[in-house]
Amino acid sequence: MSSCPLSYALNFPSGPKFQSSCLYVVGGLYGNVFALKEILAMADTESADVVFNGDIHWFDAEANSFCQIEREIAKRGLTAINGNVEFELASGQNGCGCFYPSCTDAGTINRSNLIHSRLNHLVNDECKQFIEIFKKRAKCELVSVGGANVAITHGDEKFLAGWGCSRENLSQKARQDELNLWFKKHKFDVLACTHTCAPAAIALENGVVINNGAAGMSNFASELYGLITRIAITPSKEAIYRAKHGEIYIEALPVRYDTAKFLEWFDQIWQAQSPAEVSYRGRIANGSEGEIKEAIVGGFWQIYAK
Repeated sequence: MSSCPLSYALNFPSGPKFQSSCLYVVGGLYGNVFALKEILAMADTESADVVFNGDIHWFDAEANSFCQIEREIAKRGLTAINGNVEFELASGQNGCGCFYPSCTDAGTINRSNLIHSRLNHLVNDECKQFIEIFKKRAKCELVSVGGANVAITHGDEKFLAGWGCSRENLSQKARQDELNLWFKKHKFDVLACTHTCAPAAIALENGVVINNGAAGMSNFASELYGLITRIAITPSKEAIYRAKHGEIYIEALPVRYDTAKFLEWFDQIWQAQSPAEVSYRGRIANGSEGEIKEAIVGGFWQIYAK
C-alpha cells in the first residue's frame, strides 16, 4: 500500500500528550495565513486545543508568511507534528516526499517537487532557524479527548506519507478489517489524518478514521472553505458532517477564510504558469471536485450541509 522509506515509519506514543475536551486537528494548512487566522479565532471561541498534523507549509514560499506561521505556533505553544513537506525540509531534500499512488500523473508529481524545491531554497536562504525545529518535531501524536484515545498523524497509521486513509483505500473491506484490528490492538478510538488532499471519513466498529483533506484549500465542488477535524465531548453547530463514537463527537468543521485575500496573496508568490498556479489555483478559486457526501466512506454520519 505504501512505498515510503523506513524513516517515514510511525511509532505512536504509549500515553497521551495531553487531555482535552475539545480538540482541533489541522492538516494541510499549506501556508494559508488567512486560514490560520480563522482557525485560531475559531479555537479561541470555544477554548479548543489545536494540533497541526503536517503540511503546515506549501504555498508560503516567501519569508514573511513562512515565519509568521511558525511564530504564531510557537507564541501560542501549539502542538505541531511533521508532514512530508516539513520532514523533507528537515532532511534538505528537494523532493516533496508525497509518495503519490501509482495512478498519479507525472506532471502533478513534477510540479510538487518544484514547489518543494522552492520552499527548500527559501528555508536554507532565509529561514534556516526552522530546520532544527522541524528535525525535533514528532511524526505522530496521541491525545486524550473525553477519555478517548485520538491518534494523530499526517498520512496513515503506518507511515507519515502513507495513502492508506484515502477514500479509495478506506472503501476496501480488507483495509477496514485491518483498521478495526489496529484500533482494538492499540486501544485507540480515532485516527485523525490528512495528506491525501481529499477528505474521507469512516466509522468502524472499533474506531473512527477522519481525514480532513485540506485546512488551507477548498475540498468540495463550488465550496471555497477549508476543513479541519474537531473531536470533542459536545457537538458543534458548525459541523459539516459528524459521527459519534462512545461519548465523543468526531466532526469536519469549515474554515471560512477570505478567499479573495488568499488569491491576491497567492498570485503575488505564484505567477501564471508556475507549478503551484497550474496545480492549485483553479481549486482555490472555484472549489475542488466531488460532493460532500462522497467524503463519507462508511458507517453512520450525519451530514449538515448539501
